[in-house]
Amino acid sequence: MIQALGKQHLSTMPETEFYLVHLLNHFMSADQLYARDENGAVKEEPLALMIKEAVESPVHQQIPLFRKVGDVSLYVAGFFQDSLNRKLVDVDYYIEMGGTAYHHVAACSDEEIFRVLYVELAVKFGEFVEVFAVIGDHTVP
Repeated sequence: MIQALGKQHLSTMPETEFYLVHLLNHFMSADQLYARDENGAVKEEPLALMIKEAVESPVHQQIPLFRKVGDVSLYVAGFFQDSLNRKLVDVDYYIEMGGTAYHHVAACSDEEIFRVLYVELAVKFGEFVEVFAVIGDHTVP
C-alpha cells in the first residue's frame, strides 16, 4: 500500500491507509463483492439501486449501506478499470457514486475521526482508485 501511494505521490492519514488495507483484505474473497438473495444465489445489484436503498433506509441504517457502495465502487473501479471502460457504465460513474457515498457516510458519522476519514476517502476517491489500479497491476495475473 505504501509503495502504491508513493507511486501516485499521494499522502494520506494513517487511519485512511489502514481502512484501505482492510478493504483490500476484505475483498480478497470475491464473494464479498456480491450480495446474495435469500437462497444464497449471487445477486448483482447496480450501484444506483444500492444508493436508492441507502437513501430510503432509516438514518441509523444508512452508514453501512453507503459505506458498502463506496467500498465496492473503489475496489471495482481500481481493479477492473479495463473491463469497465468497455461497458455502458465506466470508471467515472464508479468514482462519482463512490465519492458521493463516502460523503454521505461522513455527513452521518457522529465521531470526528470517522467524519475526517470518510471525507478524505470521498475527496481523494479518484486518486485512491488509481492506487488500487497500481496494486491490481502487481497482483492480478
